[in-house]
Amino acid sequence: MSTISNSGATWRNAVVTFWALTAYIGIWHSMQDMVVGLIRWFFVPIKEPQQEAARKKYSWRDALYFGDRQMIYESRPL
Repeated sequence: MSTISNSGATWRNAVVTFWALTAYIGIWHSMQDMVVGLIRWFFVPIKEPQQEAARKKYSWRDALYFGDRQMIYESRPL
């Protein structure tokens, strides 16, 4: 009996998930998310050399005036 109840719960979960996906996100946007996620998984950004990273250090005065730019750049999508 537990196999039938597990199967029923699995199907109910699949139906509710598909309903939520179509109602709140949309099929087209879901497909776009999957394609973009797959492409970003294959193409990893190249890390810059250590010399370049050392020259881009900011002082505390820059951080007070401009804000934390490194955090802004890291939070942006590719």
